[in-house]
Amino acid sequence: MAPLFGSGRERAAKERAAQAEADRIRALAPADLAAELMGAFGDEGARGGLLGRSVTPLAVSEWMLRGHPRPGRHLRELHPAVRDGLRMLERAGLLEWRGSQTVGAKAKLSATALGLVALHQGTVRDRLRDGESGGS
Repeated sequence: MAPLFGSGRERAAKERAAQAEADRIRALAPADLAAELMGAFGDEGARGGLLGRSVTPLAVSEWMLRGHPRPGRHLRELHPAVRDGLRMLERAGLLEWRGSQTVGAKAKLSATALGLVALHQGTVRDRLRDGESGGS
């Protein structure tokens, strides 16, 4: 009979995979990370198909590590990059804050109408480039 929680070797392999994914995310160029983060607001996003719903930055980080069980240890190391990526999406007009940005876990973001269109059309990276060049 197999152990209930897997062998130590299996757990270590899963931990290495989660660490590798966290490292990959942190190494992304800011616009590439922002484009990936935008997916958290789509059909298969952080709210499980609730397109257009508000989510917390923490939920976005958890969504980025969705393929890894117990990603909690890596969330803190992702926070600065995720926060910066979300701000980039906000500056491009693709996301907006709901409620206070300063309340930590209670701060929520949602996709704007432009953000939802960009997700649907696959033009998030184009919108980010437009935002960097000053056009919105």
